[in-house]
Amino acid sequence: VTGTLTVGNVTVNQSNITVGNTTVDGNAVTVGNVTVNKSNLSVGNSTVDGNAVTVGNVTVNKSNLAVGNSTVDGNAITVGNVTVNKSNVALGNVEIAETGINIGGMTLNDTGNITTGNVEITDTTVSTGNVTMNDSNVTVGNTTLDGNTVTVGNVTMGTSNVAVGNTTVDGNAVTVGNVTMGVSNVAVGNTTLDGNAVTVGNVTVNKSNIEVGNSIIDGNAIQTNNVNAIIANFTGNLTAANANLGNLVEANYVNVAYQINGNTANFTGNLTAANLSTTGSGGNITMTGGNITGANVINANTFSATSQVITSNLTVNLELSGNTANFDGNVNAPYFVGNFSGNIAAPGSNTYVLFNDNNLVNGVANFTFDKSTNTLTTDNLTLNSNLIANYAN
Repeated sequence: VTGTLTVGNVTVNQSNITVGNTTVDGNAVTVGNVTVNKSNLSVGNSTVDGNAVTVGNVTVNKSNLAVGNSTVDGNAITVGNVTVNKSNVALGNVEIAETGINIGGMTLNDTGNITTGNVEITDTTVSTGNVTMNDSNVTVGNTTLDGNTVTVGNVTMGTSNVAVGNTTVDGNAVTVGNVTMGVSNVAVGNTTLDGNAVTVGNVTVNKSNIEVGNSIIDGNAIQTNNVNAIIANFTGNLTAANANLGNLVEANYVNVAYQINGNTANFTGNLTAANLSTTGSGGNITMTGGNITGANVINANTFSATSQVITSNLTVNLELSGNTANFDGNVNAPYFVGNFSGNIAAPGSNTYVLFNDNNLVNGVANFTFDKSTNTLTTDNLTLNSNLIANYAN
């Protein structure tokens, strides 16, 4: 296809269309609204190079779409709102380079299977409006994003399954609006992020499973607002400024820059946070079979540990209980209740007798006791009652 191509509205209804390999090079293509209803479309390998393409709203309903390998290079593509309803879409390997893509919004509703082969996007500007997925299955092969500017509006997922292969994101500027996941499964393979600027709005995860493979994050600026999770499972890494965990959250590794709040959080691996605190009624931290290591202050109403706790400073408002607690720094508590076993550091020299000195423990040189001779020594002794002795000299 060469030259200028202008097409009005296109409607395909209950039809079967098969197109062979397609090459579109150096064209200006304008298409009105496109509607595909109860149809089967098959397109071979496609090459789109140096074109200006404008398409109106696209609606695909109860249809099957299959496209072979696609190469898009040096194009300006503008598409209106895209709606896919109760349809199956299969794309081969996709390669996009030096292209500007602007999509109004995307809605996937009651969709069957959307499958994409390996995806490579380089030096491209992608802008997409709100994205809504409901009752849909999306599978994407290995993905590479390099030197792109990507802007996505609000993303909403309801009762959907998303699987993405190994992912490499290098030198991109990515901005995503609010993300909401409800009763969904998301699986991502090994992920590498290098030299990116990523900004994500509020993230809400409800009754969903998120699994991420091995992750390498190097030289990125990642900013996430609130992360709200209600009965969610994270088997990979979770990084956020604020994480509000409504009920149960299970994770191998959680890295929180500022604050994490939750009713119940179970961590089978490591928990790393600048500050960890529980407040209010029921704000408990329970640890079994692991270690807590920290250099800062841990504040808790009730702290229970069945193994080892190591920290420089520990402040407990109400109760501290555990089998073994090792403190390199200070332990501050209003009072201690129960049995105490071990040694405390006594002020003064050997044989000094400890006494209450204005609510502080103190000892002085002229008040000593030598246990080897059972000798108590002091300068002055005042008796307010009788002195009884077997021997006096």
